Amino acid sequence: MRRAVLVAALALCAAAPARAAYDPRFEVRVDPAAPGVAASLTATVTQAQGESATQSERVRFPAAFTFNPAFQVTRCTAAEERDASCPDASRIGMAEAQTMFGDFTGPVHLTEDFRLVVFLRGYGGLVQQEVSGYMVLNPDGTVESVLDNLPDVQATRAAVTFDSGPRSLILTPRTCGDYAIDGVFTSHNGERAERRSTVQVAGCDTSPRIERASVRRGLVSWSLSDAGSATLVELQRRERAGRFIRWRSLSETRAPAARGTNTVRVRLPRTGRLRVVLTALSTGGRPADVARVAIR
Repeated sequence: MRRAVLVAALALCAAAPARAAYDPRFEVRVDPAAPGVAASLTATVTQAQGESATQSERVRFPAAFTFNPAFQVTRCTAAEERDASCPDASRIGMAEAQTMFGDFTGPVHLTEDFRLVVFLRGYGGLVQQEVSGYMVLNPDGTVESVLDNLPDVQATRAAVTFDSGPRSLILTPRTCGDYAIDGVFTSHNGERAERRSTVQVAGCDTSPRIERASVRRGLVSWSLSDAGSATLVELQRRERAGRFIRWRSLSETRAPAARGTNTVRVRLPRTGRLRVVLTALSTGGRPADVARVAIR
């Protein structure tokens, strides 16, 4: 019964003439979009009504997206795949598709031979379609996710969401910035489209360096290579303690840490050998650089 309904649906779709140019839209989202985390990843393809159905898609991730060493799932066996009974322990995500015949949803599983299998179900469970794919590690370190032999049923929206945490296959890049993810899509009519989606990774800690520093008449000036959370400005005086010489703190000011020039005024005592110690803090509050400036 399920096969008959599916075959009839495919026949209806194949008989419908294409009314629009093949123009799939492609978007990739990661959550959280933070550096070096096992994030959730969602890839979405949308098409206008009347476009040809997509037959295959290849999505390439930059080498900065690395394998998650904490990845832990049980893999679906060949027998379980034949019976469409892969356990939830082998699930790594969910897929959904909106078609002219209704909505289809289903889990994404990882198999023993490291393939991806998706069991899409619709019509209240009367129709089930298996879609399989695989991963390719390229010599340049990039990774491609490939889905082939997709059914000839046009979907106005199709999305795959991979789980985060120990079920996530990837780690986001450790360096903040914009990363291009490229997709190549081929329709059942042989049409080809290349698309690009950009993922922005943000929230990296900075490492501000103190490039220049001076003190004139109580005005402390310094320049930072990058922004931070603050600059600690400590005024010290050299004092003798018995047989030893030490620097005693007279005051400490929490000052700005903007990229470029920063200033703050401190009150200087009339006597003594003085210096200012600058400590640049990263955006995460970590001490990143220290400079000592003698006051003459």
